[in-house]
Amino acid sequence: MPFLCETVPVRTYARNQIVPLENSRIYIVQSGLVFIWETHLDGRQVLVNILDGNSAIQIHNFVHASYEMQIKKTSFLQITFLEAIDNQMNILHALRKQTFMSEELAAIHREKYVEHRLYFFLQFLKRHFGKEIKKEHYLIAVPITHEELASAVNSTRPTITKLLTKMIDKNQVVYQQNGKNRWIILKPLFFSAAEPF
Repeated sequence: MPFLCETVPVRTYARNQIVPLENSRIYIVQSGLVFIWETHLDGRQVLVNILDGNSAIQIHNFVHASYEMQIKKTSFLQITFLEAIDNQMNILHALRKQTFMSEELAAIHREKYVEHRLYFFLQFLKRHFGKEIKKEHYLIAVPITHEELASAVNSTRPTITKLLTKMIDKNQVVYQQNGKNRWIILKPLFFSAAEPF
């Protein structure tokens, strides 16, 4: 069964385009990569989810925040309502998966120490977007800046830079340049460390 709602047009969105999310709509990502941002009344933004191809998300909580989708690489999307997907199990499964991913990120946000939040967030990226490139070396092929990492773990860019530098010094993490993007590679020492820092 194709990952497509046949009654809804597919729209193309370019890299760095921002798509405001509307309450109770379903956003189906056919292909591409998008970040979901939550903007609070005080202007603070938090990265609350990441979606790649064959994903779907529905946001319900618009009381204390607004939500937007940032296109990280050219993406093909469909925007619809639950009634229009006509019980397509693959789309319903994708919505359920994104709910679990959001809950996983919320649990990471509740960790007391920023070091642990960063460690668990990198583990999250490895589980959902990592590719094993050689034994116990995982490429996180998600173009994410230190500023975005900081937002994802409720910290600051200088703190994240400092913590990642420590991980590089301990041979737990390296960077790989891919055009304009810099990807993170998690090395075996990242996983064997009893304490990440």
